[in-house]
Amino acid sequence: MTIQCTCDNLLVAELKGKQKKEKTTEGGIILSADVDDSKPGSVPAMVINVGPDVSYIKPNDVVFVDWSKGLIVDVDDDLQGVVIPLDAVKAVRNA
Repeated sequence: MTIQCTCDNLLVAELKGKQKKEKTTEGGIILSADVDDSKPGSVPAMVINVGPDVSYIKPNDVVFVDWSKGLIVDVDDDLQGVVIPLDAVKAVRNA
């Protein structure tokens, strides 16, 4: 399946580097959270493709985004991506 973004949207995939941290309460409830103690702040993402109205961000660039504005999609069997509007991109590191 190929996903092509429309307008000013980007398809990104989260760059790995985080791990799950689990804690069990006295009542037996398992609490989990993504933890990356090596760096503070937002998790970066790799750009997979961009819509036609995006001019300065290209595939393979690394972006820092507001993840709360994204829509999770299945890119293929092994990869989930997030469709993000351009205004959710806060910083770009060009490849």
